[in-house]
Amino acid sequence: PDGIVDEDPLIYRSDWGLVIFPSRTPFDTTKTYKIGNKELPELNVKVPEIYNYTSWSEKTEASQYFIQKVTTTRGSIIRLNRANIIEGSERITVNGEVLAKGTDYDIQYDFGQVTLRSEKATDPNAEIKIDFEYAPFFAVQKKSLFGLRSEYEWSKDLKFGTTFLYKTDKAQERKPKVGQETARTVIFDADLSLKLHPNFLTSVIDKLPLIETEAQSNLTISAEIAQSHPNPNVNDIAYVDDFETALDEISLGNFRSLWRHTTMPQQLENKGYIQAKMLWHNPVSQIPILDVYNRDTQVGSGTMRIFRMIFRPQNMVYDTTVLADSSVSIDSSQTKSWGGFMRYFGSPLDENRVKLFEVRMKGNKGKIHFDFGAINEDLNGNENADTEDKDNSNFIEEGEDTGLDGLMDEDEEGYNAETNPDPNGDDWYSFFDKQGKCPLPNNGCDNISEDDYNNPQYYDFLNGTEGNATDGGASQIPDKEKYSPGFTTENSYFSYVIDLDNDPDRFMVEDSKRYPEDDLTQTPWITYRIPIRDLNALDGIITSDPSIQPEWNKITHVRVWMEGDEESVSPDTIDIADWYFVQPSWKDSVIFSPLSDMRSNFVLSSVSDDVDSN
Repeated sequence: PDGIVDEDPLIYRSDWGLVIFPSRTPFDTTKTYKIGNKELPELNVKVPEIYNYTSWSEKTEASQYFIQKVTTTRGSIIRLNRANIIEGSERITVNGEVLAKGTDYDIQYDFGQVTLRSEKATDPNAEIKIDFEYAPFFAVQKKSLFGLRSEYEWSKDLKFGTTFLYKTDKAQERKPKVGQETARTVIFDADLSLKLHPNFLTSVIDKLPLIETEAQSNLTISAEIAQSHPNPNVNDIAYVDDFETALDEISLGNFRSLWRHTTMPQQLENKGYIQAKMLWHNPVSQIPILDVYNRDTQVGSGTMRIFRMIFRPQNMVYDTTVLADSSVSIDSSQTKSWGGFMRYFGSPLDENRVKLFEVRMKGNKGKIHFDFGAINEDLNGNENADTEDKDNSNFIEEGEDTGLDGLMDEDEEGYNAETNPDPNGDDWYSFFDKQGKCPLPNNGCDNISEDDYNNPQYYDFLNGTEGNATDGGASQIPDKEKYSPGFTTENSYFSYVIDLDNDPDRFMVEDSKRYPEDDLTQTPWITYRIPIRDLNALDGIITSDPSIQPEWNKITHVRVWMEGDEESVSPDTIDIADWYFVQPSWKDSVIFSPLSDMRSNFVLSSVSDDVDSN
């Protein structure tokens, strides 16, 4: 349990590959053991069911202990499981350091096999990454060869011949790369064969002593001329890179169910901020793609679903006769507030390639923050991974759908079925299909119809955690604070901000505006591009432990939040078409020495007709 291998031959024999238990039933025994001078206590939790059981499921459900083995071994050959590797396309790194071909490794391109040579490359504890490109086995060029041969015999001593050859290599790709273009070669050939019978040669030879000819002398003259007309690029076009794969876009995801409630950003702690209401949802009504992007669409696929977030500052005044959601306090004292949501981000980023974060959005006011890194998941602040799943079944059982507060409405302080049906403000309710527990007093949910999509209260309760087992937009698993595989309670993240109130042009991509229905009076869709590797773009690097700094290859969480100052009295609404990290396939060719005073503002990005109108 201490995570350390006990180097005792009575317990573990590495040469045999055996773990030795001193008892036939080690997980159901009262015996104690002594290793060296260390005496081990009696096992606290015994599991006799794994030795005496009536069914395999009974044994599996009773299991409490697991043995995990992690080993490393030194090897020098890596098979890429791909043939036809494109020569020079490989990039091999060990612990982030690029290896040199011929010195650190050899590679067989035809078979896709890498042989590691240097000591650092064969280190069994090293982290090796291999990127490469390959030509699909069946995607070779189509080859055609035609030939024509003709001969004419003028006489038995004179013959003429001609040859014609036509060869084509047709490119497989619509945009062929250099060296893989459609090629054509035409070859013409003419030949002649003339046989002469010079009698004087016979006479001359007969006059030589001791020599006498027995047949008539022959002289054969052969001549051939050929001409080749190669055209290595019939279409006169080749692509160094077609730029359709010039970058990878790793999206954060636009589905409501991907996002969860979040803890307070560390940079706001002890600064007088109060958590206000943040809503996030996918509007029922889809919008035309052409309102968002300048792109061709296929018949029947001209609309798209967006992601919307609405921040309601703490100073906002509500009509309590219509909306009585106690999770939002009605406060006229003017205070600073914030609201947000977060998610576990399991898509690994390439630290050497990730350069940008882009968001295509529509909104005319608000201060939007993006946090990338490791983020505290302890919503209730009790250092426990709170969950609805009390029996660890990973399913919602009867009585478990309580929300993260662990209380049904009836058990919450101040509960009144008529006037205060949801004291803690955590109920889930969907007006779309009238599902869930209505959190409004006097069953006020009946006042909003199922198709009243534009009603500002229509999506108010979609982010609740109590009673959401019937939520069709989310997985039917218990709500929990543990978003990542491990329960994260520390902070270590990069923070950025798009400030539409005070600096709306910062990070905005020039000429990316697109007005819905070409109506200049409407709020346009705009692309914002944050150069996340530029220190000047940072709003801050936030850590709860100064010794642990965030790293781009260890981004496990993403948080989006907004804030309002003392003067904020109206909601901020932001529509998102997409948001994603950008990893260019191209990289900067100029690398300055750390000691150099020179700096580059060169940023790799992409331009497309979709979002760049010019």
